[in-house]
Amino acid sequence: HLLSHMGRQTHSSFHPSTKDTVSSSAIAIEGEVHTITGEKLPYEIPRALTADEIKETVQDYVKAARLAKEAGFDGVEVHGANGYLIDQFLQTCSNERTDEYGGSMENRIRFLLEILDALKADGTYPMERVGVRISPNGA
Repeated sequence: HLLSHMGRQTHSSFHPSTKDTVSSSAIAIEGEVHTITGEKLPYEIPRALTADEIKETVQDYVKAARLAKEAGFDGVEVHGANGYLIDQFLQTCSNERTDEYGGSMENRIRFLLEILDALKADGTYPMERVGVRISPNGA
């Protein structure tokens, strides 16, 4: 089962309870996105996640893995490619953070590693049942 978060690749109309589009940094994607009503609008400028929200998002991946297990999936794949949220942290074009999640590759990969560490600590799946999808340059 694929565990993913769209980050800035969505529109606030899809999540009316928060009205937020979030990412690693407040950098919009060029182009347009379809809204929940089918309307085509420019991508919104996302709000950069706070350090506390990043920790919450890590736990959201753990919750999603547990739900996948309950649904009968024998493993999960953490989607860190194609411009999704994890990829937004990995790429310098979308990550302009100056904290422990930005700058060096070691910092930019921290979010993904924290997700994997949390999945390992949770133990819902053995790590040989946890895959990671990554791709160069968000492709």
